[in-house]
Amino acid sequence: MCVFFRTFAAKLTFTHMKRFFTLALMALTLCMGMFADTYRDKLNEYLAAGNVVDKEQYAQMLQPIAQQAFPDAPQQAATFLAEYASSQMLSDVADLFLPAFRKHVSEEELQELINLYADPRLSAIQAKSMTLINTLTESESFKAFTNSYQQAMMQIIQGQKPQDMVLPANIDQEYAKTFMEYYTASGTDEVLMVSFTSMSGMIKDALQKEGFSNADQIVSELISYTQRNLPTAVIPCFYGTLSQEDMQTLIPMTKSPAYEHAMNAVKEAVSNPLQLGVDFMTKMADWLDANYPQSSKQFRKIVNAAKAQLGL
Repeated sequence: MCVFFRTFAAKLTFTHMKRFFTLALMALTLCMGMFADTYRDKLNEYLAAGNVVDKEQYAQMLQPIAQQAFPDAPQQAATFLAEYASSQMLSDVADLFLPAFRKHVSEEELQELINLYADPRLSAIQAKSMTLINTLTESESFKAFTNSYQQAMMQIIQGQKPQDMVLPANIDQEYAKTFMEYYTASGTDEVLMVSFTSMSGMIKDALQKEGFSNADQIVSELISYTQRNLPTAVIPCFYGTLSQEDMQTLIPMTKSPAYEHAMNAVKEAVSNPLQLGVDFMTKMADWLDANYPQSSKQFRKIVNAAKAQLGL
């Protein structure tokens, strides 16, 4: 059973936690523009002008799958990925978020947000946010969190109560206070927890298969621990990238109805981050089918295997 504790906790922590953090935080950068028709025109304009989607980050998500599909031709995999990123990726990312944004945000609100983000101050902060996202899951603070989280999971599964994480000593209380205000007002807390909670069914199923009769209680305690400790885990990542002044600039913006509606769309779009990741992989498979059908079969096979593994 101890082996199960370690294997199960490590699998969730280092694989799914990384996916859900990456997808959910990338989704936050999309909250200022996702529409089609005239929506689509505005979306393409905004994505191009506002650097809202970092193609490099999305390409990194697909790189391991491309390498797995073409293990004997790494250069070919890199070529396919680079061409997809430059020609189709932005449109596909937009499509994934489009239904939720069409549902929650009007075209007028989109234009309001586009105008708002034309402010050079916000553009500069947006660039910093992309840096945050690009470095988050490889940062020392994230690695420390995953290690602590794995230990906490093992304790919870074994019926123990783990200690909550402690704010690093180098982060002053004023910064922490401003961070928490922004973390809540921006909806970051809700987006991350919606993403994490979506995985609770998978965790429960795994526990039940191992004979845990109290799987519901374990999952509930995991969710509670995660909600309490996510801010402490995330703040060191913010601390090295966004200043207190940056967050104070952003907080008033989060109070607008347009922003609130956009965040509602983001929460819906990322409510199942594993599904979102598979859908994104499927988009590239579709592109390969249309452009390189002779090379797409193995990539599609890997995507279908991922779907089957996740029960999607």
